[in-house]
Amino acid sequence: MIYFIDGYNFLFLQEINPKNLESARIETLEFFLEKAKERPYQFVIVFDAYKDKNSYSRVDYGKIEVVYTSHNQSADDYILEQVYRLRHTCAVISNDKKLLQKAKLLNAEVCSFQQFLSRFTSKIDTEKKPTSLNLDQKYYFEKFGKGEKQDL
Repeated sequence: MIYFIDGYNFLFLQEINPKNLESARIETLEFFLEKAKERPYQFVIVFDAYKDKNSYSRVDYGKIEVVYTSHNQSADDYILEQVYRLRHTCAVISNDKKLLQKAKLLNAEVCSFQQFLSRFTSKIDTEKKPTSLNLDQKYYFEKFGKGEKQDL
């Protein structure tokens, strides 16, 4: 399964300082690299670069691919193009309701970041660490801050 992550949507959920975007992107990449080690998932983290005059760029980090969209292309548009191409073999993770609705119409799995993290960590915890539930969620909230917190 390929998971398309709406990059800036994820970052801004954390109420980051816009002056520290690069370090926030690196922390996001590290977080998903750790998750990719635990499961057979592939993540594509997509960032808007449509205001930047530079062209499309893509960097592979094993099971993680980071995409900066082309000039005049939003992350949402890129994600929807890929979903159209892949359909049943991908999922879109975002808190952007319009993006999720469009992706769902294209038969992709969709969920919010909170739903994804809850599902993702519970599968890992029950399969690998049944006595230590919610450790991944606790890590996420300590590392990235605000979100829909659950009792930890």
